[in-house]
Amino acid sequence: MKELIEAVGTLPRMTRFGRVARMEGLLVEVTGAAGAIGLGGRLRIAATEGAETPCEVVGFRDGRALAMPFGQLHGVTLGARATFEDGINAIRPCPAWLGRVVNAFGHFPSASASDSPPTTSSWILVQTFLTPG
Repeated sequence: MKELIEAVGTLPRMTRFGRVARMEGLLVEVTGAAGAIGLGGRLRIAATEGAETPCEVVGFRDGRALAMPFGQLHGVTLGARATFEDGINAIRPCPAWLGRVVNAFGHFPSASASDSPPTTSSWILVQTFLTPG
């Protein structure tokens, strides 16, 4: 049984994706969302240069996901592939974060820059809002 479980673990994961159907300003409509992604879900939209732009689903319209990008949409075209990400998107702070600089995704900058002030508006300083657990 253990071998079977290990064999299943090596199987490739199913990747759900849709296509960019419409763009208005920063709002991107993505097809293929029905049953594949929920409100607050994350997806990555492929651009013509091979780069991907992470986005968050902020609503639905006519069976399409409405997504807002976390970055630039440069090179994104109609019909571009939008890969839906699995998993729960949550940040779980802990006391080790106190006084540290993290971005909106909960990532720390490089260790050499940990003592320097934030360089962009996307960085926030985790203050003493955490209570000892």
